[in-house]
Amino acid sequence: MSIFIADNVQSRTSSTAPPSMVGHITNSGVFINRTRIVTSSAVSSNYFNFTYSKQGGTSTTLIIDAVIPTWNSDSDMAAYFIDIDGTKKYTGIQANCNGANGSANIQVLQFWTGLASGSRTITFGQSSANGTSNRPANVINPNTSDDGRFSTGTVFLIHEIQQ
Repeated sequence: MSIFIADNVQSRTSSTAPPSMVGHITNSGVFINRTRIVTSSAVSSNYFNFTYSKQGGTSTTLIIDAVIPTWNSDSDMAAYFIDIDGTKKYTGIQANCNGANGSANIQVLQFWTGLASGSRTITFGQSSANGTSNRPANVINPNTSDDGRFSTGTVFLIHEIQQ
């Protein structure tokens, strides 16, 4: 199996696959969170986490693919991150604004290499710029009380690739 990743914005390089990303899926998992979360104006906040059992050693790559709905954008002086066991990555995360009340779907596509096998804690959160109290959106996983047109859940797909 080969994996090809492309988009229509040629300048975007944050989600490029590691060189020679050819292999097969050895393990995968799905995490779904439907809880409406009012975001914090703290400098850094963790919104939810889950555990993934990594099967392969450091020779396998984790691919994290997620869609996270948000509502009522607040500031672009903050950024979302994925944290695995204390290491944060801000790359490979993009907000696509829907235009209604500043709503957006956060799309994640990250590649993690060098992680040993075992239980891994994966966390989704945000950090504000320069120690300010900014936050990218006011609500994660909006429900019908926010706007009835939204999907009401976050979905993470985790794939482990043996090259």
